[in-house]
Amino acid sequence: MRIEVRMKTGFFKTTAYELMLDGALLRLAPDDPQDGEILLPAREVLSLTLREKKQPQIEILTRGNIYAGVFEQGTDFQETLRVLKGNPDLKIICEFN
Repeated sequence: MRIEVRMKTGFFKTTAYELMLDGALLRLAPDDPQDGEILLPAREVLSLTLREKKQPQIEILTRGNIYAGVFEQGTDFQETLRVLKGNPDLKIICEFN
């Protein structure tokens, strides 16, 4: 399953990424190779929050950063949650409206 997200990368800028679980690594691979890949060891992620709103959102909290974004239109929220639950090191918080 391909999980597509648009992550905030600047004040008024978002960048398209593919969110993947690669073993114990949470990986955000950019659609544009010029943008930097984000690699986060799951044990360093304090929480991963999924919010199901008009457009579902994601927030990844680490000790040093907060990564925020939105899921692309048509993303299967339940399937995304199932994939992310595949890593027991991730603390996942779901907020449903």
